[in-house]
This record gives sequence, structure tokens and C-alpha cells, in this order.
Amino acid sequence: MFQSLFKAQNFLYPNWNNRPTFIMSDFAPQITKVIKTTFPATIQLKCRFHFWNIVNPKLKNYNFFEKAVIKQTNNDVPNRFKNYFNLKLKSKRQNHWDPRRIFRYDISVLAKLPTQDLFKNFLKIIKPFWRQYSKKFLDYFQENFLDDEDKAGWVAYLSKTMPKTNNQNECYNNSLKEFVTKRQIKSFLEI
Repeated sequence: MFQSLFKAQNFLYPNWNNRPTFIMSDFAPQITKVIKTTFPATIQLKCRFHFWNIVNPKLKNYNFFEKAVIKQTNNDVPNRFKNYFNLKLKSKRQNHWDPRRIFRYDISVLAKLPTQDLFKNFLKIIKPFWRQYSKKFLDYFQENFLDDEDKAGWVAYLSKTMPKTNNQNECYNNSLKEFVTKRQIKSFLEI
């Protein structure tokens, strides 16, 4: 599709040498590969909505969080952390804390930091806590979203003022599909 679009653009506007500044996509490796080969200079942004759809199930997965439940009497979590991160008891009857809330908060902060230096510094601050409460999740996150350059487009310092999600496109696509399906349109001219 991208190659056809590129050829059509060159045919219709031979003197127009404009390339997209960015392309927003989900985390599918096939899309990333095609964008990289077709538009190598284009910034690849990753949709935050799709990012959270991948990360949230991992945060809920007890295989990643063997220490996900901490007894309130345990001194592993200083009171200042409990107050600062607004940690809540899992339920009113239990006296357990759940540090996954801190992980989610940390990821939200990481996603919004405006410069790479701030991103790296904040990462240095949070890594010891992550390592203590879920080395498995830290390793997973490091490998999939920090070390993998193809998936790095979820952070704000790369996207600057560009869109953070492709929800508008998804909405448009959904409306178009619904319109075409309901009216049983066969050709593009009928639209």
C-alpha cells in the first residue's frame, strides 16, 4: 500500500518531493518494517492507546509480579512511598499493598517526559524499585519498549507536538466501514 501510494504521488506530482513527517501505527512488527523500508527518514510514532493495551495485561499478570501483594506490616515499603504514590489497600478487609500502581504511574510519567535526558534520569530513579518488586516486568519492559528502537515511538520526547494516538483515524475508519457495509457499496465512486 505504501509503495503504491508513493508511486501514485510521484506520478501525479512529479516535482513534489514531500515525505510524511511521521506515521502513527500500533506495535505490529510488519507495519514497522514496511514504514522503515518505504520511508526511512519518517518518524515512527506508536499509538498510546495500543501501547496501554499491551502493557496493562502484563501489569495484571501475577507471573510478572511475584511480590505484587505486600503485607501492610512489612517494612519493605516506607510510609513516604505509600503517601506519595497514594498506595491503597487491595481491599478494606485485607492489609495488603499493591505496588503495580506505582509501575503504572511510573510508565505514565515516562510516556510524557519532554526530553530524552529527563526520560533517562527518571528511568534511573525508578529502576531500583522495579527491580525489587518485579525484575521480570522490568526485563520485559526493557526488552520490548526501551531497547527496541522500533517500538520507542510511545514516548513524548520523540513525538513532541505530534498526535499521541490514532483514535481519530480509527473512528474515521470505523465510520467508513459501517457506511460501506450498511449500504453495500461496491465501488469507491459510490461513496
